[in-house]
Amino acid sequence: MRQVLMGEDVVCECVYRAIFRACHSRFRECVAMAEASQVGGVSWERCWGPSGYRCFSRPREEYTADFFLVSARALRAYSELFRVFRLHHLAGLDWRVCCELLGVGRGKFYHLVYEIEGRIGRVLAELEPYSLYPVSEYFAISNEGTR
Repeated sequence: MRQVLMGEDVVCECVYRAIFRACHSRFRECVAMAEASQVGGVSWERCWGPSGYRCFSRPREEYTADFFLVSARALRAYSELFRVFRLHHLAGLDWRVCCELLGVGRGKFYHLVYEIEGRIGRVLAELEPYSLYPVSEYFAISNEGTR
């Protein structure tokens, strides 16, 4: 927290960037597991509702889909930011390659990266009712009924 005018406390942007980086790290981990053909991620869990039945779940695939969809919605109105997000965060391209493809300098590129991380991090932090952050709780919820 930091104080701004009139003593009002606001969350520092670095907190949102840290939240984004934690979620993005788990996203990259889940993608790497899928690429390495470690498919055995099906779990048997209790679904909440009046009957309390059990169902199958694929938590890693669900997390990657949730992360991508939340991020895409957060950047929907910002086409330049979404292009940088796709190239750098999703495809994992180096900053040099991204700068060349986008036609921007290194300073502008990193400015865009920090803006992306802040915007998506804020959305991830405030997402309800099923938040993606903290990541450990996301996976704990989906594995609660696993045996």
